[in-house]
Amino acid sequence: MKFSSKMLPHFGMILIYATKPWIGQFSCLASRSRRNLLRLLRQNQNMVLRFLLIALTSVWMPIAQAKFSDFQSALPKLPQKSGISLKVLQQMDDDLLRPSAMYPNFDGFPLPSLMEIYAYRQNCKGTLDDLPPAIRYFEKALCNGKMPPLTWFVSHPVHPLGGSYAWHYIQQHPAARPILEQYQHIRERPEMFGGLGGMSDDNLNALSSGDVWLWHGHDLCHMNGVSWQCYDATLWQPLADSADVKLSQLNKASVCDQVVGQVCVQNLQKPPWLLRGLSVVLAMLLLGTLSYVLWVRRYLQRERQFVLQMLTHELRTPIAGLGNVVEIFRQEFDYLPSPARQGFGRLADGVQRLRQLAEASRYYISSKGYLEEREPVALGDWLSAICERHEIVFCLERDITLVLPVYWLGLCLENLLNNARKHGLPPVRLFAVWENGSLRLTVVDAGLLPAFPLFSRKKNSDSMGIGLSIVYRIMKRLGGSLRRRRKPTTFQLELKCDDLAN
Repeated sequence: MKFSSKMLPHFGMILIYATKPWIGQFSCLASRSRRNLLRLLRQNQNMVLRFLLIALTSVWMPIAQAKFSDFQSALPKLPQKSGISLKVLQQMDDDLLRPSAMYPNFDGFPLPSLMEIYAYRQNCKGTLDDLPPAIRYFEKALCNGKMPPLTWFVSHPVHPLGGSYAWHYIQQHPAARPILEQYQHIRERPEMFGGLGGMSDDNLNALSSGDVWLWHGHDLCHMNGVSWQCYDATLWQPLADSADVKLSQLNKASVCDQVVGQVCVQNLQKPPWLLRGLSVVLAMLLLGTLSYVLWVRRYLQRERQFVLQMLTHELRTPIAGLGNVVEIFRQEFDYLPSPARQGFGRLADGVQRLRQLAEASRYYISSKGYLEEREPVALGDWLSAICERHEIVFCLERDITLVLPVYWLGLCLENLLNNARKHGLPPVRLFAVWENGSLRLTVVDAGLLPAFPLFSRKKNSDSMGIGLSIVYRIMKRLGGSLRRRRKPTTFQLELKCDDLAN
């Protein structure tokens, strides 16, 4: 079958659907600067890739659909192997179509209850007091040979042991088959319903869910709106060959041009050279777009890194000026009034932290992503300086000099201490332990941690300092971890580090 104009509406509709979210922004590309164009492409990269993938798929779909439509329109002219009216199936209870109804109902009944039913049926002795009244009534009627009313079988289709109630009664009393046969499961009467009862579990589930194409052995079954019709492979296979389509059973390994129910449709005819050329062009565009998106990401990353480098460089000048001012105040400290002396301590501490921040930023930029160069620090002195600001006491097993990322680890620790003081209950304690090459800093207070407070990223909320989510990310970048325990509220920072003596 050759490419025709009938396929163009399908192709056009798919392209319009794929580009609808993006077409409104496409008109303003020409008037935007290169930087805004890069940002726009980065923001809409998923839409661009979706457009190319759907466009590439749409080249083949109209051909497969058109060929299968020809096959479907010619199929009813063939003599059918078997058939069943849809109205007959619709009159059956849904449970009598489900394949799972043929197995014991372990979800609805515990195993001891099912064993109790089975044991009672063997000799009609025992009690069924723990079972529902309907089951007790049926099992006693089964033993006494008194068939329940037909309306009872309508309202109770499936037995807990699997299969229909009607089937269980017929096994004990075969004379009741002509009366109760219509209340049996479709699997219990495979010779009826045009052989649908002999289908696999997947086919019966597809039948129940409304699929209109089924694959049964080598037979092809189709629902035409009023009935199910099955065709022998010796009849439908030549018709499929003449339509240049290959039909097979759908499975996970299938590569299909079109999927209809449980049937995989593949196009056998080679597409026209125009469509093959268009497919090659779209594939090249897809690869080119992927490459360009990667380049855009790297370009924007370098741009942000340049801005950060420039800001860090400019920040060092005012910090140096503030350091000179602090040094002047330090020399004149004895002449400062008492309130100014307290303010000088906070000023000197703030300038020192600014210097650490600038140094950490400079190292991050020059070292291609490492947060901070580690430096030796006396653990006791470092913890004393931090805990003095927060007015808490810390417990240190033994003083030691460790090689640590002082700024970032201190930032995480101070955030946990701030949260404990603001949101926890006293007393707030800090425990520091170094063993097996790891430093563990544990912050404990007497409060009760909410169930899921970690790693939330709510905007316009500074109640948790820089946020536990950021602390978690910093520790992860440093190669450490953040752990928690609810009662009492406990947060633990753990980081691999070296002892300077070793």
